[in-house]
Amino acid sequence: MRASELLFKTTKETGPEVKLVSHRFLLRGGFILQNASGLFSLLPLGFRVFEKIEAIVRQALNRVGCQELLMPLVQPARLWQESGRYQETGEQLAKLKGEGEELVLAMTHEEMITDIARRLIKSYEDLPLLLNQIQVRFRNEPRPRGGLLRVREFTMQDAYSFDCNQEGLDQSYEKITRAYFEIFKRLNLPVFKIQASSGMMGGSRSEEFVILSDSGEDKVLICQKCHSGINFEALTAPLKKCPQCNGKLDFSRAIELAHTFQLGTKYSERMGAYFTDQDGKRKPILMGCYGIGLERLMAAIVEVHHDQLGIIWPANIAPFDVYLIDISTSLQGQKVVQDMSNKIKTAGIELLYDDRDKSPGSKFADADLLGIPLRLTISKRSLSKNCIGLKRRTSPKEKLVKLEQVVSEIQKALKT
Repeated sequence: MRASELLFKTTKETGPEVKLVSHRFLLRGGFILQNASGLFSLLPLGFRVFEKIEAIVRQALNRVGCQELLMPLVQPARLWQESGRYQETGEQLAKLKGEGEELVLAMTHEEMITDIARRLIKSYEDLPLLLNQIQVRFRNEPRPRGGLLRVREFTMQDAYSFDCNQEGLDQSYEKITRAYFEIFKRLNLPVFKIQASSGMMGGSRSEEFVILSDSGEDKVLICQKCHSGINFEALTAPLKKCPQCNGKLDFSRAIELAHTFQLGTKYSERMGAYFTDQDGKRKPILMGCYGIGLERLMAAIVEVHHDQLGIIWPANIAPFDVYLIDISTSLQGQKVVQDMSNKIKTAGIELLYDDRDKSPGSKFADADLLGIPLRLTISKRSLSKNCIGLKRRTSPKEKLVKLEQVVSEIQKALKT
């Protein structure tokens, strides 16, 4: 793709209200645009990254047996009244007047999925079951902050498990936990799984996957020895040592990336989601729920992977693989651009060619800001040696690569 055809504008500065690294670089790089407090548009560059993150999340959950569905954002208020959460959620739950029925904008989908379960799950033969969706949410957040880290409208991956007994729920819970660790490994995020509060979700077990960051709102204790931890919200008494290994606990701030809950029978009993077991007895379904906020995940990646010049995207989610710049101002350079572009695209490599009427310095600065893994530079010097300059985003040095070896060198670099 040519940069002149791409909808993006880079900027050198942001307003004083922009405090966090991820907020600043995503705005400056033209990945996002703020429309109102807590409301953002993902621009083409940002959406390319978002789609790749979404694909990694979906693949991991599919691998552990989740079936994907899609539930409505707009829900009948009566479902929330059945569960008892209609009043518990307060003003964060947006309420609407529908035609003859009160509605809400979903901030979570436990009520809707329980309604589906009670209508379709009848017997132990229908269990266990893992369902997953990736859907928009709205939470009337009173204090949006930090760019994509705390917003009003966001995209959520939320999975739900349905089991006959506690043993089955434990197995389902571990499957999703395994999938989450796979996701964070592929995104190169050093997460800790810590004990957390169940809050309004309820249930008997609750854990968060967090990264340690000064930008985070959560206050956590992490064990130096076994790397277990606990959110301050889950503390019932002061802790001086790790209860699991007696190791030293360190205080830190953290960003929550995912949350898992064993809901047990909270929703199934309140809303009448029962099944008939092998002995013909009617029992409530045991449920679990598991969620990741995708925009927050995108911001967290930037919080972890950046330097003073800009973003350093992991190669598997970068908006493009290669950023091509021609500073030779020659016909030979234009010919090499055309030839290289064709070869690179034929090899299935995603290329952004910066053909904008900007100075070489501006283009180099944007290449660093956007965080694309590899930069190719065509210059008079490189052409005189029948080469192109190849530079990794993480390296200060450029190396010259023979024209006939460029594609293979790119492929090698993207794998390491």
